[in-house]
Amino acid sequence: MSSSSSVDSMHWHELWLTEDSSSRHQWEFARTGQLFTWKRTRREFADPAWDRSARARIFWGHSELVDDEERVVAVFTKGRGWRGGGVLQVNVDHGLDFDVMVVMTLCISWGYTRDHPEPHHR
Repeated sequence: MSSSSSVDSMHWHELWLTEDSSSRHQWEFARTGQLFTWKRTRREFADPAWDRSARARIFWGHSELVDDEERVVAVFTKGRGWRGGGVLQVNVDHGLDFDVMVVMTLCISWGYTRDHPEPHHR
């Protein structure tokens, strides 16, 4: 297989920041045409060890993936330290391609969010 034919057969996806926020990353799943948005959350947790205590609400790094109807389709709960890691929970079964896109877009979104944190509210 030549390199040009393998490039032509690839599915390209685009991830962009939404205009209204520097912390929302939106992407379209090419197979279904649905739009999905990663956004920060303090209300959804993938790790049951995180409760809705004040400590959990002020901890930065949690993200939820919502579809175009604002249904939560995945949640990432950051680990309890500064070293990284966390728990990813995918709530839908759209196949392996979707799961790969969830992980890839989470890594990009989380990396951007880490480098561009929201100001802390007091």
